[in-house]
Amino acid sequence: MSAPKQGRLFILVIPENDSDLYQLPQEILTQIRKELMGDIPVYLDCPSKISLFTYDNNTFVTRSYLTNAASYKIVVKKPLARMFNLQTGAELHGYVDGHTTVFEVLQMPRTFVAYRFE
Repeated sequence: MSAPKQGRLFILVIPENDSDLYQLPQEILTQIRKELMGDIPVYLDCPSKISLFTYDNNTFVTRSYLTNAASYKIVVKKPLARMFNLQTGAELHGYVDGHTTVFEVLQMPRTFVAYRFE
């Protein structure tokens, strides 16, 4: 007989009106993202209406649904990570925060941006 699997149970209390999730403060959204991303090596510290699409080759895309430019943070769960904007080829410079590297970015309204990290 194999050992029982260990896991975590999350209970997320959400507003009755699903669209009210967009009104949650950035700090709450970031904590939810951080917990739910699990083994995914990157998460966003950002306001609502910015999405993250990850791939298994250390690349990901962010999509802003906002009508204005937004400054936010991309957190890579690795110290001293390097990150590149795949559209421009530019290397972004981040800073180490514990066991992560944080990159501050500015994204224009209603745009996609592709990144790669190593």
